[in-house]
Amino acid sequence: MKTAKVVPAMFLAFLLFSSTAVFAQTEKGKLLLDVDFGLHSSAVELADDFSTEVDHTEFNTDFFAGYLVIDNLAVGAALSVDSRSTDIKNEFFERKTSDGMLMVGPWARYIFMPENKLRPFVGVLTLVGTDKEEVDGVEIKHGVFSIGLNGGAIYWVNEHIGIDGAFRLSKTSHSADDANVDINPDMDTMQSSLTLGVVFSI
Repeated sequence: MKTAKVVPAMFLAFLLFSSTAVFAQTEKGKLLLDVDFGLHSSAVELADDFSTEVDHTEFNTDFFAGYLVIDNLAVGAALSVDSRSTDIKNEFFERKTSDGMLMVGPWARYIFMPENKLRPFVGVLTLVGTDKEEVDGVEIKHGVFSIGLNGGAIYWVNEHIGIDGAFRLSKTSHSADDANVDINPDMDTMQSSLTLGVVFSI
């Protein structure tokens, strides 16, 4: 009889502990760290008379550090590092460009369904920084401002580590130095990207 009572009691205690441990990852007072990676590569052949080809590769890494001010809502600071290279060529012409972008700014993320291991989230991110581009040996600098929204999900592997995937949509403004405005004028771009990362709850 004692065994019959002890086993259900232990099982109930295990369920209570598990649900508490899962929820604890996004409760108020925790630190949330996230490292996201994105890779984009494209090859385009223009419909012109010269069979012009454009090869573009872009890799970015985002670092997020946030504090859960209330349950499931994290706010903090982000660092974004972006590296890109483009090669435009045809039988008469070839132009290679490479640039690196470094940006910092605030971010916020709200995480839903705290009782589950798989939790959807939405977030907002604002970044400012610089973009250094090299075109045919000439360095061009831009000031950069970006604002974006993202949404995705985190799967918590255990109490402290999770894997996240997200879709991000952002608008970025590039302001060229006055000396280079004729070479590379100001521009606004809309960007969408998919990222994969690792999340830590401390």
